[in-house]
Amino acid sequence: MNDETTTTIIHDKINESELFNKYKSSYKSAFLDLSIHSFSLSCSFYLLWLFRNSWLSCFTILFMGLMLDRTFMIFHDCCHQSYTPNKTLNYILSHITGIFVITSPNWILDHHIHHLTNGNIKNKYNFKFNELVYISKKTYENLSSLNKYIYSFIHHPVVFFNLVPFIYFFVLQRFGYIVKKIKYNQKINTSLTKVIMNHMINNILIYILWRVLLYYDIFILFFISFHISMILGFLLFFNQHTFNPPYVVNNENWKMKDSGLLGSSFIQIPHLLKYFTMGIEYHHIHHINAKIPGYNLQKYHEEVVSKSNIFDNIVRLHMNDCYNNLWLALYDEDKNEFITFENNKSPMVSVDIQNQHMKKRCYFLFVICSMSLYSWYRYSLFDPIPIKIDYFSQYYQNCLLCTFYLLWDTYQMIFSKNKTILFRKDLILHHILSLFVSISFINYIPLYLSHIFIMESISVMNYIWKDKPLLLKIYRTMCICLIRIPFSLWSLSHYIPNTIIPYLKTLTLYQSHYELLCVNSHIFYLFIVYDIYIIWKVYKPKHKKT
Repeated sequence: MNDETTTTIIHDKINESELFNKYKSSYKSAFLDLSIHSFSLSCSFYLLWLFRNSWLSCFTILFMGLMLDRTFMIFHDCCHQSYTPNKTLNYILSHITGIFVITSPNWILDHHIHHLTNGNIKNKYNFKFNELVYISKKTYENLSSLNKYIYSFIHHPVVFFNLVPFIYFFVLQRFGYIVKKIKYNQKINTSLTKVIMNHMINNILIYILWRVLLYYDIFILFFISFHISMILGFLLFFNQHTFNPPYVVNNENWKMKDSGLLGSSFIQIPHLLKYFTMGIEYHHIHHINAKIPGYNLQKYHEEVVSKSNIFDNIVRLHMNDCYNNLWLALYDEDKNEFITFENNKSPMVSVDIQNQHMKKRCYFLFVICSMSLYSWYRYSLFDPIPIKIDYFSQYYQNCLLCTFYLLWDTYQMIFSKNKTILFRKDLILHHILSLFVSISFINYIPLYLSHIFIMESISVMNYIWKDKPLLLKIYRTMCICLIRIPFSLWSLSHYIPNTIIPYLKTLTLYQSHYELLCVNSHIFYLFIVYDIYIIWKVYKPKHKKT
């Protein structure tokens, strides 16, 4: 009883009307925010032009991308009529900011319905309950094999967060709402004339901006910046509503307040980036009341938290959570959760995926080993003289095939749709080191391939002898202690002669490459550390959980 009384008292401290009047937009706050933003955006354009031919453009491009994201937040608030108290001024600012973010004010037509339907799986507007993940597990399973492949390919994060934003901003935002108005005339209150006018004004102003950017020779740099801002914007929007547990209910149970408190996340943005997100990470507040401007959302949140427990149960997402959420692609109606394509597979399917991957690995290794036997027969394993042969020779083909294999296997373990099944942290680390060595020493050490073969044979044997731990332990120990570590030590002794055998420096030809080899050969220190780590893992005592 006491707990219930305390809860009631805490909630009584919050008066939403008073809070709204306190934190709604004002001319003073809007002018101050817009002035600082305009100055910062102008500086980003100037820096983009100033360092257009310098390596420093890597930083100015990123800074411009972040500023464009903040520009979109101002555009967003203007379309919501929350940035300033004046509707006409908001409309004018939405057109001005819309030039830089390549979006017309017609954008609000869809976004307004998003606020009225977020999490409402059967709404009267027949709008998607989640704009980026809207296919259920049952619907996906009923698709044809071709459609499943297309959907899974498009929803891979690398493809999805590059392709979808590009289509959205460069195609749909150019004329898409004219088509929507004609097709769904009764659902869109805005007149067709105004929709067409908004698109025309936006397109003309964007054309003028692009001509100016071309004149000052920064069009490509701006395009890259905008692409970065698109990706970041979609990553934010995706994580604002796609997480577990989700808020997905029927029309009868849907409430606007719940769509904010339960259906919108509070992303823990790093402090240094908060200026660029302009409070949009406090998305739970924005969906409760969209009339509160972004520059006041943090203050609103902090005051509510200090006076009540209303926000105690909101979903807080850290950066690691946001990354993991990117693979959520289906909605499971039975379990009421978003799932990945891997979650949709049975354990038997996971085993099949591992088997297929191991087969592909073995095919690669068989071909590379066969070609290497010929290379090792023709060229001395410990020859200090660089191999001067045609780049189309069998030796170079083997090296390129090996490099391709390392890239392919690393991609499968990190970015493929089966990454959660195939992921191996130790093997990824080894592949990265091997790639550095293969690129640096391709002309000098035919034997570097042995590092890859031995580690891959250990990986394959891990799978084949998984029920024979003692045999596997002996095999791994012999491979590492008798081949990998001795070869790393030989490489260090030859390519860092000042450290171990000084007189070998006089035997090394092609002195122009000598310093580079000395620097790159330090990678073998990492190989030795890595091999010691693997041996430690093999013999580390296993503590049984009680």
